[in-house]
Amino acid sequence: MIQNEALQNPRVIVIQKLYGHHLNKDSEITFPKHRYKKFIKDVVNGTIERKELIQNLMDKELKEDINENKTELMIKLMIMAAIYEFMYMHKTPVKVVISEYLKASEPYRGMKRDLYDGGIHVPMIVHWPERIKAGRTDDTPWLFADVMPTVAELAGVNLNMVPRVKTNGKSIVGLLKTEPSDMGERVLYWEFSKQVGDPNSGVIGDTYQAARKGEWKAVRYGYDAPLELFNIEKDPAELRDLSKKNPDIASEFLALFEENKD
Repeated sequence: MIQNEALQNPRVIVIQKLYGHHLNKDSEITFPKHRYKKFIKDVVNGTIERKELIQNLMDKELKEDINENKTELMIKLMIMAAIYEFMYMHKTPVKVVISEYLKASEPYRGMKRDLYDGGIHVPMIVHWPERIKAGRTDDTPWLFADVMPTVAELAGVNLNMVPRVKTNGKSIVGLLKTEPSDMGERVLYWEFSKQVGDPNSGVIGDTYQAARKGEWKAVRYGYDAPLELFNIEKDPAELRDLSKKNPDIASEFLALFEENKD
């Protein structure tokens, strides 16, 4: 039910239509009966008609964030449709579109589905008045994969006893206490695979990898791509690749990436 409702979301339909047009520009775009049919049709046709203007804006303002080889087509189309809607339908000033939407992840590099911190660096807010003192902050980095082990521990569930459950996450219950316990240094690892062709085809392209240990973070956009190395504490924007200056550290991360290849 939830999936069907999501597929009927007008903005989801907009992206589907733009994706289909990209794959076959000669085919006629049809718009089925829908409560928001006019909105869907206006955004799709308007985005296509103003594609060059929108692309020029993206090239000028997002050249560090959108890369032909790294950024998925789906994400590009979402951004283009959003720019059209904000600028041409809602008359939002271009400066506001750029600062509030296109560059919302600053000062970090990248955006959604990036493995630079602009795509994965988000705050976690926990509200539990009976157990957690309000107003405390903790800068210990952790992963989304840590959520399930954390909730399981709070619920008294032993994940080792649950069939077919595997996770590389760790419980962070110790960090939630009024007097938090140190988790110690650990390696954080992320990966996802770029989708190719029709979103429903299941065809997977390049796999992107990232890892962090202490002050160091490495990123590799594809198994055959070069490894980038950043001192995430001194360079949170990930602008200075230090892999050549620190070959031993880079080699450690490369070995980790190779170990985690499917």
